[in-house]
Amino acid sequence: MTLPDTSTLPAWLLRIALLLLAFAPAANAIPPDKAVITLTPKFGPVTFSHQRHSELEAVECTTCHHTLETADEPVQSCYSCHKATYYSVGRIVESGPGTAQPENIQPQIRNAQQAFHDLCIGCHRGLRELELPTGPDDSCRDCHN
Repeated sequence: MTLPDTSTLPAWLLRIALLLLAFAPAANAIPPDKAVITLTPKFGPVTFSHQRHSELEAVECTTCHHTLETADEPVQSCYSCHKATYYSVGRIVESGPGTAQPENIQPQIRNAQQAFHDLCIGCHRGLRELELPTGPDDSCRDCHN
């Protein structure tokens, strides 16, 4: 979840907006087989409540599935681009005419560990800074069981 720049909004307005979002129903239903996802990195498994995040925190699908462009497009696994945690850096192949990148440049993409940590921890810490309810963000073992 991308948090707005708090310097341009009064703090009370931002808190009200985030609270309203927290209890808004999700626009898209999570398939039952994806309601709870268990990731299995080397450091220990992580259980992610996909359903809870989509309902209680009103996170848009595109917050995490950022390549999703239309509602009828199939949602891809994070791992389809963000390779397994033991790879240091992957590459995106899309380049050339009509794209944002010149033909000879392939932009870097974060590996799965970097992507999950940046997104999950970043969002949780952002909510904590706003003194809103949040999930774990202090210790590795809060998520890795």
